[in-house]
Amino acid sequence: MNSEIGWADPERILTEPRVGRFAGGLHYLYVEQKHMAESEVGLYTSGLVSKVMEAYLQERKGLELPTMLTMFLDLPGEEGIYDVQIGYAFHEEVAPRGEAQVRYVEPSLCASMVVWGTFDDVTKSYVPLLEFITAEGLKHVEGGQEWYLYWEGDESRNNVRLVQYMLEG
Repeated sequence: MNSEIGWADPERILTEPRVGRFAGGLHYLYVEQKHMAESEVGLYTSGLVSKVMEAYLQERKGLELPTMLTMFLDLPGEEGIYDVQIGYAFHEEVAPRGEAQVRYVEPSLCASMVVWGTFDDVTKSYVPLLEFITAEGLKHVEGGQEWYLYWEGDESRNNVRLVQYMLEG
């Protein structure tokens, strides 16, 4: 398919924002870049992906990669600055290896929507989700998450991601 044509609507949103229970209970194998400015995220993404993929493959050669998860952790008092974690989610326990760390992701309430587009398009889709959270009288905690449901590359308009914010409550 020609990535210039695409198949989703021009607003980049494939589903309406909704609130639901994130099952959680995941072991998250990730690598992290601390104190990253919003404008720098794209610059570091491929390096972080390579590092976590290398760590994953140390014990799972030949297996298909699980769904990639990126977490953008808010830093109190630092608007537009995040600790960025990129990795894979597992239901079973997994050990840290190489530069990769592991943390447990608790079940929680979250607001989410499915979006499509290039790397830059997807970052712009956070505004409608945050507006939805505010309109519903909810408060997000920790930061945003992106689950890569389908990925062709940073510039492809065919990429599909589930964007989430964990909520209080």
